[in-house]
Amino acid sequence: MKTPQNIIKTSKAVFTITSLTAFLAASPAVQAGITVWNTASGDFNNAGNWSNLQPGQDGPANQQAVIQGATDIATTSSDYTAASNPAQLLNDYLLVVRSDAGLNIGHDLSTSATDTNTGTVYLGFDAGGGTINHTAGTLTTGTLNIGGFAANFTQTADYNISGTADIDANSIQIRAADNTRRGRLLVGDGVTLDEAITIQHGFSGSITGTGTGGVLSGQITLNNSADFRGVGGNSGITYEGGITTGPSGTESFGLSLNQKAIINSNAIDLNDGTLTLTSNGNNIANATEINVSGNDWGMARINFGGYLKLGVDNAMPIDAGVEFGWNSDGASSGTLDLNGTDQTVAFLRQTTIFSTVNGNQNITNSGNTDSTLTINTAAGSYDYHGRITDGATNSMSIVKNGAGTQIFDNNSGTASDYTGTTTINAGTLALVSNTSNNNIASSSLITVDAGASLDVTGITAAGGFEIVSGQTLAGEGNVSGDTTINSGGFLSAGDGGIGTLTFDALVDVSSVGANSMLFDLASPGFSDLVSMSSSELDIGSGSFDLDTFTFTDLSGPGSRIGVGTYTLFDANSLALGNSLGSTVFTESLLGYATATLFESGGDIFLSVTAVPEPSSTALLGLGGLALMLRRKRSAA
Repeated sequence: MKTPQNIIKTSKAVFTITSLTAFLAASPAVQAGITVWNTASGDFNNAGNWSNLQPGQDGPANQQAVIQGATDIATTSSDYTAASNPAQLLNDYLLVVRSDAGLNIGHDLSTSATDTNTGTVYLGFDAGGGTINHTAGTLTTGTLNIGGFAANFTQTADYNISGTADIDANSIQIRAADNTRRGRLLVGDGVTLDEAITIQHGFSGSITGTGTGGVLSGQITLNNSADFRGVGGNSGITYEGGITTGPSGTESFGLSLNQKAIINSNAIDLNDGTLTLTSNGNNIANATEINVSGNDWGMARINFGGYLKLGVDNAMPIDAGVEFGWNSDGASSGTLDLNGTDQTVAFLRQTTIFSTVNGNQNITNSGNTDSTLTINTAAGSYDYHGRITDGATNSMSIVKNGAGTQIFDNNSGTASDYTGTTTINAGTLALVSNTSNNNIASSSLITVDAGASLDVTGITAAGGFEIVSGQTLAGEGNVSGDTTINSGGFLSAGDGGIGTLTFDALVDVSSVGANSMLFDLASPGFSDLVSMSSSELDIGSGSFDLDTFTFTDLSGPGSRIGVGTYTLFDANSLALGNSLGSTVFTESLLGYATATLFESGGDIFLSVTAVPEPSSTALLGLGGLALMLRRKRSAA
């Protein structure tokens, strides 16, 4: 283990790669400086197992020491360092394991004549793969190179570190030619490495967790796209040193986290690259966790059972979107878990590569506090096929910002059940379903702010869009599509004050119950308004009178609701089965006025008419009948 470095030293590695390639390709006479392993298996420390020894040297302590051949396996029997072998390890050297050979390290091993970060280790590189199993002791070297560009052989170059083993190097370089000729660093339980790691070419499993407790605390630089994996279940690695792109830091590369990964301390910076989360079994027990803010990528993609759990507010970049799905329903499952945090994203969508595929997709909150997901869609239209759900104890809320359109079509097969609020501050939230009349029916309050839209034209189930019992539709924006307020549902124009809620299609209030129409009144001509100037209002043939309404007096302290006319509904036409009811405000206004509903030209008005002031004797008789005006409720 070494002190973390801010600069990855690659110049020596590049030089030695070039010189080693030429050296190994040269004639036997030229290769006189190479010490070659000459037995199928044996003791790494035994000079008798090496050929072409140089005068004064012993075993691998030569200019270059090569273990090669599919059946060649060397195993350390004791420490091999300058400290343990001062008369033998006189030069820095290159240690090469290639052509599918193996090296078992169970002791301290150094490539440096001074036991410092000099010398180099190559695993695989120019001729096939190889395996180093490192279970104990410290490997001390300058640069550890894993994998290469072999033109033949197919075995992966695996550096498998586990147990009490450690590496002390300036950097670790991981390379690959393709998914069968690739380098992999496999990290087991209890292993902590603080080396800077550079992924030169990152095919499948460039870094792989073989247990659940490995930690990489050095910075990881991606010089190409990379794929980090586990070997099953909840195996994975904790990454603490940050992951960034290189070599200049301005490149955009993708990173795939397959199975469990925990991101602590330092952020991921992919620029415009894509972060892909897969293979967690769609299970919180195997979740990838991001517990640090300041991350940067172009988009996050969740599929193949990926489960992403957030540990801080805005753990994901607020200007990046989240994409779900892949080429089949089975490959499209995944979960985004806010875990009690608040998060802003640019959009939610099904992958555009396979836009018609669905799957078990969910956005939820498993945390101990409520969560809010804000969707800030600047432009365009994005379709999320999955559902949004509360956790076991706390709720989810949705906020729509930005001028673009976010679609919830809930094609995953299970309805959304989040009970928090839905607030449309800007742009459009569109609901789409051919099986449900309301695919966010559990959301307690839907508020459409001024300039924003709720589009329910995509609700094609019989009966169209319905506000269900216990749910309130409110605000000052626009609603597109036929809308029914069911019994127990509430309609509330305005948002904390006088406002107009506009509909462009039929509004059916024929089944509403008592106190379900919520209106603020200030002064005649100044009140909440439900506008359907181009569509119809259907109040049916049942009772639609003042008991249907709850009015809030906004006339100010010490004032009384003004005598005059208030417009409540402005409709192009009115479907009216019976006359509107007329009721005296017996519970309000201290007996000074009566109120009547009336219809004219498709509009519904409230008329407040003064009554004569009663005598003092009559006032005494009224006793305690005078009660305050019923206050408007914003929800059931």
